[in-house]
Amino acid sequence: MEIRPKPEMIINWAVKIGFKLEKQVELLPYHYGLIFKKDLKFSAFPLPLSCFDKLSFSGLTAPNTTV
Repeated sequence: MEIRPKPEMIINWAVKIGFKLEKQVELLPYHYGLIFKKDLKFSAFPLPLSCFDKLSFSGLTAPNTTV
């Protein structure tokens, strides 16, 4: 499926905003699980919008929408 993000993409997105991958689980053949942890001393709530500037969601559309 083309719109399904790969685990590596999600890990990169999470690391960019301060999360650390704790565990990755393969739930074959179609699913996977990722568990992240964020150190509170680096936590910012709410996250500034600038942390999402480098993320790319091109090609993805919301369900039940027309493009």
